[in-house]
Amino acid sequence: MQYDLLQELLPLLADYQQSTPTPSTAGFGEWLQLHAPAQPATPDYAAARTAPNEHETVESLLTKLLTFVYRYVRGYARQALADTPLASFDDFTYLIALYTGGPLTKSDIIARNIHEKATGTEVIKRLLKNALITEEPHATDRRRKLLRITEAGRGLLFQVLGRMSQVAHMAAGNLTGPERHQLVHLLHKLDAFHYPVFAASRPSSFPELVAAFFPDAAADWQPSTLT
Repeated sequence: MQYDLLQELLPLLADYQQSTPTPSTAGFGEWLQLHAPAQPATPDYAAARTAPNEHETVESLLTKLLTFVYRYVRGYARQALADTPLASFDDFTYLIALYTGGPLTKSDIIARNIHEKATGTEVIKRLLKNALITEEPHATDRRRKLLRITEAGRGLLFQVLGRMSQVAHMAAGNLTGPERHQLVHLLHKLDAFHYPVFAASRPSSFPELVAAFFPDAAADWQPSTLT
């Protein structure tokens, strides 16, 4: 009897037990998905709603699907907030950011939500207009102002929190527990990669952006194909 697979698993099991106070079989399965060495594989498109276009690449398909999922969630959130002063999912995220981490400066809350200044400013204006937040002078910097959630804002936040929790569950769809953990891990990895690009001074042209932050994307760079 061959035990090659068992020999591969034993070092991983030892690492898992050392890193986990209460190890379990189910826990090891989830840990394994996050920490096992990646193995080259042909992408599995069995769950695809439509067959990939022959001209699509792995990267373009990933970008398209991330955009689609964002649009699905945005639509659910719009319906959940339909009878409130909150005009969008962004209004909700700004409000909860001020409740959990406020007060915040305008630039801080805009950066937290990965918005361009103009977009974030419009969200802030809506919340101020509806008296859900207030704007006050900064204690040490006269050039900056602090945003703080109001009692009306707190009341509205608690009113919609249940619905928005439902939206979060809806967004996770039919993914299993381990799949959800794996997806969160991968999205955190992408977020950590892209945030320094967003937070830095933006180059004035796309070639400068590529040269500054994506040096591997040379002129002759070719993305991975689907096959």
